[in-house]
Amino acid sequence: MWLTGFDSLMPEGRKTPWKYLPHLGTHLSVTFGEPIPPHTIRAALQRESIPDSHPAEKVQSWVSKTGTVPTLSAQVRDAQAEEESRRIRSMVTDVIQREVEALGTRVSQMMLDKP
Repeated sequence: MWLTGFDSLMPEGRKTPWKYLPHLGTHLSVTFGEPIPPHTIRAALQRESIPDSHPAEKVQSWVSKTGTVPTLSAQVRDAQAEEESRRIRSMVTDVIQREVEALGTRVSQMMLDKP
C-alpha cells in the first residue's frame, strides 16, 4: 500500500490549535499493489539462512573437535531463538520494504506522467 498527500494534510511544525486540524481540500491517494508472492519471501529467507552460522554445522564442528555433544542452557536456547526470530523478521521486512518502494516508484511515475 502506498499513501500520498498525508504530509500535506497534517504538516509538521504548525502551531496550536492549527496542528490538530487537517488542511481542507488536500488531495490524498491510497494505492494498493499486488500481493507479495510467498515465493519471494521464501527465496529471501533461503538466500540468507545457510551461511557459516548454521546451527547444525556448528554442532557437527564441535562434536568432531571435542568428541562430545554440546548442551545449551534454556537461557542460551531462548536467546538464540530470539535472535533467529529477529533475523527472520528483518529479512521479511526488507522484502516488504523493497516491494513498497517499487510500488511508490510506479505511483510517482504515474503522477508525473499525468497531463
